[in-house]
Amino acid sequence: MKLNGKLLIIFVLILGIASCKSKEQTTTKSRTSKAEQTAAKPEAPRSGETRNFQKKGDGLFGENALSGISASRGSQATAPVVIYKTKNDYSNYIMVALDDSKTKVVSYPSARDAKMQIPDSLGYGFWLDKRGIKPNMVVLQYTVQQWMTIDPFPSQETMLANILDDAPFEEIYYCGKRGNYGDNINAELNKKLQSVEGKAEEIFTKAR
Repeated sequence: MKLNGKLLIIFVLILGIASCKSKEQTTTKSRTSKAEQTAAKPEAPRSGETRNFQKKGDGLFGENALSGISASRGSQATAPVVIYKTKNDYSNYIMVALDDSKTKVVSYPSARDAKMQIPDSLGYGFWLDKRGIKPNMVVLQYTVQQWMTIDPFPSQETMLANILDDAPFEEIYYCGKRGNYGDNINAELNKKLQSVEGKAEEIFTKAR
């Protein structure tokens, strides 16, 4: 009887240990799942931040080009210089970048950055990019002034529902790096455009 009692106690202890391990594994899985969900959920950008949800890329329209003004701060000399034409004057409207399927917003300006990304007007209908122009960018119905004071900040679904023009660009050109120009880049670009009567494709690399 004493032996049977000891065996019973040992069996109960084994069951208790197994139960504790099972609870720990369940708790760990639950925490991991919550952490993954939190990491996958996009947040509104902080003040002064341009959000970019794309994977890292290289080249003219890689990650650096998504936030052109931020890139120029960090590396002024190597920042790409891009000029473009649009079907209408969208200089005071918000642009956001979509993924290749055009079903998801991958980059958009914060309220604070919006005003600093208004492009400069050049000759022959061109604009000097300060947004970080990409061919897959679209124009939203929000003006810069509205974007700076909007509350609550639009979700991706709201942005997609408020697209004003999903194909705004007529031409996009890469004009070298910022370090190739002096302090008055606008005047230099206009001079180059004048030399070819506005035919930018003769002197710059056409991206669209």
